[in-house]
Amino acid sequence: MDKQPADTLVESNPFKRRLLFAAGHVCVALGLVALLLPVIPTSPFLIVGAACYARSSEKFYNLLLRNKYCGPMIRQWERNRCLEKKLKLTALAVLAVAFLSSSFLFLEAWPARALLLAFGLAAMIFVASVRTCTDAAPSRRSDVR
Repeated sequence: MDKQPADTLVESNPFKRRLLFAAGHVCVALGLVALLLPVIPTSPFLIVGAACYARSSEKFYNLLLRNKYCGPMIRQWERNRCLEKKLKLTALAVLAVAFLSSSFLFLEAWPARALLLAFGLAAMIFVASVRTCTDAAPSRRSDVR
């Protein structure tokens, strides 16, 4: 088994690395689709995609971090594990509208509605429980490896 430098996160197992690389592509693609659809939050997909790339491809990880639109948000999440207040409120509002409208417009059975609303409430509780960033200053490019 070959040793890697301590500062790299790239997976040494080729199968796991390929699997993580593919998952990174899927997550980033879903994040891009989510940009066009107002009911799907973009940030979680991009953060998970960045995590997959960090373990599979430094090149793609750095490309994502250097992107002027999603790079600052990903770096802020990695550094502080927090969401900006505006992003958090937007995510909560979108989740509320999406789950309420879906449950009452597309479902007739009350058990199905209750289950969907319970999932929506759980998602909202999770987003609300994430720490809110106090410093909204954008991340510096020097953080990129």
